[in-house]
Amino acid sequence: MQCYACENEAAEQCPRCANPFCAEHGTGLCARCEDPTRTTPSTTVFRFALLGLVFASVLALWLIVRPPDLPEGSSSIVQPLPTQQPTPDPTATVPASETPPLSAEVTPTPEPTDTPTPTPEPTEAPPERLEYVVEEGDSWFGIAEIFGVEASEIAALNGRALEDFLSIGETLLIPQ
Repeated sequence: MQCYACENEAAEQCPRCANPFCAEHGTGLCARCEDPTRTTPSTTVFRFALLGLVFASVLALWLIVRPPDLPEGSSSIVQPLPTQQPTPDPTATVPASETPPLSAEVTPTPEPTDTPTPTPEPTEAPPERLEYVVEEGDSWFGIAEIFGVEASEIAALNGRALEDFLSIGETLLIPQ
Protein backbone atom coordinates (compact mmCIF):
# COMPACT_ATOMS: atom_id res chain seq x y z
CA MET A 1 0.00 0.00 0.00
CA GLN A 2 1.31 3.43 -0.94
CA CYS A 3 1.20 6.67 1.18
CA TYR A 4 -1.55 9.06 0.11
CA ALA A 5 0.88 12.02 0.09
CA CYS A 6 4.05 10.51 -1.43
CA GLU A 7 5.46 7.43 -3.23
CA ASN A 8 6.73 5.73 -0.03
CA GLU A 9 5.34 2.54 1.38
CA ALA A 10 2.45 3.22 3.86
CA ALA A 11 3.22 2.16 7.44
CA GLU A 12 -0.23 2.82 8.97
CA GLN A 13 -3.80 3.64 8.07
CA CYS A 14 -5.49 6.72 9.53
CA PRO A 15 -8.29 5.69 11.93
CA ARG A 16 -10.29 8.84 11.13
CA CYS A 17 -10.23 9.02 7.32
CA ALA A 18 -8.74 5.59 6.43
CA ASN A 19 -5.92 7.12 4.32
CA PRO A 20 -2.72 5.06 4.27
CA PHE A 21 0.31 7.11 5.35
CA CYS A 22 4.04 6.73 5.90
CA ALA A 23 6.01 7.78 9.01
CA GLU A 24 6.85 11.05 7.27
CA HIS A 25 3.16 12.07 6.90
CA GLY A 26 1.71 11.42 10.35
CA THR A 27 1.83 9.67 13.70
CA GLY A 28 -1.40 8.11 14.90
CA LEU A 29 -3.37 10.19 12.39
CA CYS A 30 -2.43 11.21 8.87
CA ALA A 31 -1.03 14.70 8.29
CA ARG A 32 -4.31 15.86 6.72
CA CYS A 33 -6.31 14.96 9.87
CA GLU A 34 -3.62 16.51 12.12
CA ASP A 35 -3.76 19.83 10.21
CA PRO A 36 -4.95 22.55 12.65
CA THR A 37 -6.83 24.45 9.95
CA ARG A 38 -9.18 21.49 9.57
CA THR A 39 -10.24 21.76 13.24
CA THR A 40 -11.37 25.39 13.06
CA PRO A 41 -15.05 25.97 12.36
CA SER A 42 -16.12 26.94 8.89
CA THR A 43 -16.93 30.56 8.09
CA THR A 44 -20.64 29.71 8.05
CA VAL A 45 -20.54 28.30 11.59
CA PHE A 46 -18.48 31.29 12.74
CA ARG A 47 -20.92 33.79 11.21
CA PHE A 48 -23.97 32.11 12.78
CA ALA A 49 -22.26 32.05 16.19
CA LEU A 50 -21.36 35.73 15.86
CA LEU A 51 -24.91 36.60 14.76
CA GLY A 52 -26.33 34.71 17.75
CA LEU A 53 -24.02 36.58 20.11
CA VAL A 54 -25.04 39.96 18.68
CA PHE A 55 -28.74 39.05 18.93
CA ALA A 56 -28.38 37.91 22.56
CA SER A 57 -26.54 41.14 23.45
CA VAL A 58 -29.23 43.33 21.88
CA LEU A 59 -31.95 41.36 23.70
CA ALA A 60 -30.13 41.71 27.03
CA LEU A 61 -29.75 45.46 26.55
CA TRP A 62 -33.43 45.78 25.62
CA LEU A 63 -34.49 43.95 28.80
CA ILE A 64 -32.25 46.18 30.93
CA VAL A 65 -33.59 49.40 29.38
CA ARG A 66 -37.26 48.35 29.31
CA PRO A 67 -37.99 45.41 31.63
CA PRO A 68 -41.21 43.49 30.95
CA ASP A 69 -44.37 44.30 32.93
CA LEU A 70 -45.32 42.06 35.81
CA PRO A 71 -47.88 39.40 34.83
CA GLU A 72 -51.32 39.47 36.45
CA GLY A 73 -51.37 38.10 39.99
CA SER A 74 -47.60 38.14 40.54
CA SER A 75 -47.32 41.67 41.84
CA SER A 76 -45.10 42.40 44.78
CA ILE A 77 -47.39 45.19 45.99
CA VAL A 78 -48.16 45.05 49.67
CA GLN A 79 -51.63 46.42 50.38
CA PRO A 80 -52.00 48.61 53.49
CA LEU A 81 -53.89 47.14 56.38
CA PRO A 82 -57.08 48.95 57.42
CA THR A 83 -56.68 50.90 60.63
CA GLN A 84 -59.53 49.72 62.89
CA GLN A 85 -59.71 49.90 66.63
CA PRO A 86 -60.66 46.60 68.28
CA THR A 87 -64.20 46.63 69.60
CA PRO A 88 -64.54 45.51 73.20
CA ASP A 89 -66.34 42.23 73.80
CA PRO A 90 -69.41 42.91 75.99
CA THR A 91 -69.42 39.33 77.28
CA ALA A 92 -65.82 39.44 78.43
CA THR A 93 -65.22 39.50 82.17
CA VAL A 94 -62.76 41.81 83.82
CA PRO A 95 -60.28 40.13 86.16
CA ALA A 96 -60.73 40.97 89.84
CA SER A 97 -57.36 42.68 89.96
CA GLU A 98 -58.56 45.27 87.43
CA THR A 99 -61.99 46.03 88.90
CA PRO A 100 -62.30 49.28 90.83
CA PRO A 101 -62.99 48.93 94.54
CA LEU A 102 -66.61 49.29 95.58
CA SER A 103 -67.42 52.31 97.69
CA ALA A 104 -70.15 52.57 100.28
CA GLU A 105 -71.61 55.67 98.70
CA VAL A 106 -73.82 55.21 95.70
CA THR A 107 -74.01 58.13 93.37
CA PRO A 108 -77.19 58.41 91.36
CA THR A 109 -76.92 58.23 87.61
CA PRO A 110 -77.88 61.52 86.01
CA GLU A 111 -81.05 61.50 83.96
CA PRO A 112 -80.47 61.71 80.22
CA THR A 113 -81.15 65.09 78.75
CA ASP A 114 -82.81 65.80 75.46
CA THR A 115 -80.10 68.15 74.28
CA PRO A 116 -78.52 66.77 71.13
CA THR A 117 -74.87 66.02 71.26
CA PRO A 118 -72.92 67.85 68.58
CA THR A 119 -71.58 65.52 65.95
CA PRO A 120 -67.91 65.98 65.37
CA GLU A 121 -66.97 67.28 61.96
CA PRO A 122 -65.22 64.63 59.89
CA THR A 123 -61.55 65.32 59.66
CA GLU A 124 -59.77 64.53 56.49
CA ALA A 125 -57.99 61.22 56.95
CA PRO A 126 -54.43 61.06 55.70
CA PRO A 127 -54.31 59.53 52.23
CA GLU A 128 -53.58 55.84 52.24
CA ARG A 129 -50.23 54.90 50.84
CA LEU A 130 -49.29 51.64 49.25
CA GLU A 131 -46.09 49.83 49.96
CA TYR A 132 -44.06 48.28 47.16
CA VAL A 133 -41.22 45.80 47.58
CA VAL A 134 -38.44 46.42 45.05
CA GLU A 135 -37.66 43.44 42.81
CA GLU A 136 -34.81 42.74 40.45
CA GLY A 137 -34.97 44.96 37.37
CA ASP A 138 -37.12 47.68 39.00
CA SER A 139 -36.36 51.36 38.46
CA TRP A 140 -37.88 54.59 39.78
CA PHE A 141 -39.57 55.21 36.45
CA GLY A 142 -40.79 51.62 36.02
CA ILE A 143 -42.44 51.65 39.47
CA ALA A 144 -43.95 55.09 38.76
CA GLU A 145 -45.40 53.77 35.50
CA ILE A 146 -47.02 50.81 37.30
CA PHE A 147 -48.85 53.11 39.75
CA GLY A 148 -49.47 56.03 37.43
CA VAL A 149 -47.56 58.59 39.51
CA GLU A 150 -44.42 60.64 38.98
CA ALA A 151 -41.10 59.00 39.82
CA SER A 152 -39.99 62.17 41.62
CA GLU A 153 -43.06 61.93 43.94
CA ILE A 154 -42.12 58.38 44.95
CA ALA A 155 -38.51 59.38 45.57
CA ALA A 156 -39.49 62.47 47.60
CA LEU A 157 -42.00 60.52 49.73
CA ASN A 158 -39.25 58.03 50.59
CA GLY A 159 -36.65 60.75 51.29
CA ARG A 160 -34.57 59.77 48.28
CA ALA A 161 -33.44 61.24 44.96
CA LEU A 162 -33.90 59.78 41.49
CA GLU A 163 -30.13 59.33 41.28
CA ASP A 164 -30.18 56.91 44.26
CA PHE A 165 -30.00 53.21 43.52
CA LEU A 166 -32.83 50.90 44.56
CA SER A 167 -32.01 47.77 46.56
CA ILE A 168 -33.80 44.48 45.94
CA GLY A 169 -36.19 43.79 48.83
CA GLU A 170 -36.40 47.46 49.84
CA THR A 171 -39.93 48.67 50.70
CA LEU A 172 -41.04 51.96 49.11
CA LEU A 173 -44.10 54.05 49.98
CA ILE A 174 -46.21 54.89 46.94
CA PRO A 175 -48.41 58.06 46.97
CA GLN A 176 -52.05 57.76 45.94
